[in-house]
This record gives sequence, C-alpha cells and structure tokens, in this order.
Amino acid sequence: MFFKSLLFLSVLFLDCFETQFFVAAKLPQSEVYALNRIAKTIGATDWNFDANACGVMKIPVIETDPTTNITCNTVNNTSHIIAIKFKRWSLSVVLPTELVQLPYIEEM
Repeated sequence: MFFKSLLFLSVLFLDCFETQFFVAAKLPQSEVYALNRIAKTIGATDWNFDANACGVMKIPVIETDPTTNITCNTVNNTSHIIAIKFKRWSLSVVLPTELVQLPYIEEM
C-alpha cells in the first residue's frame, strides 16, 4: 500500500511541475532582437528582453504607467511571439518596422 501511495504522489508531483523543470521553451534570437529594437523605437529604455521574454514584461507602479504583455505559442520547445499588447503607451499610428521580424505575430 505504501508503494502505491508513493508512486501516485511521485506521478502527481512530476505531472504538476513538468513544465517548470523539464521544458524550457525559449524565443529564437531573431525575435529577441526584434523585441529589443521595438522597445527602443517606442522609447521603452528600461526594457531588456531575453529568450525568456514571454509573459508580462513590466507591472505598472500606478494604473497610468505604460505596460506591455507578450503572448507566445510554444511548439516543440520553441516559443514564438503571437501577440503584443501595449497599454497606456502614446504610440503614433506608424508601427515599428521591426514588427516584420516577428513572423508569427497575429495581434497588436
């Protein structure tokens, strides 16, 4: 009985934490470069993206601070940016040309 309980708990533990311990999906370097260029273009000088850039990049200190959210899709341990959402950025209508370096982007 002890063995069955131990086996069950082991499987449950590995199942719950599998993505954190065994899967480390990264962005391709070309997409990291594009994100850093986009940040520079829009004036976000305090951002420095790396291969772990998927997710919320900056939490606002106050509600009116600019924020961004990056959504990725992961296939075969490689992530690709599919959406970028900028909140409270006073962006011009001209999109940064570096967006063409994000071939999987679906939403802005």
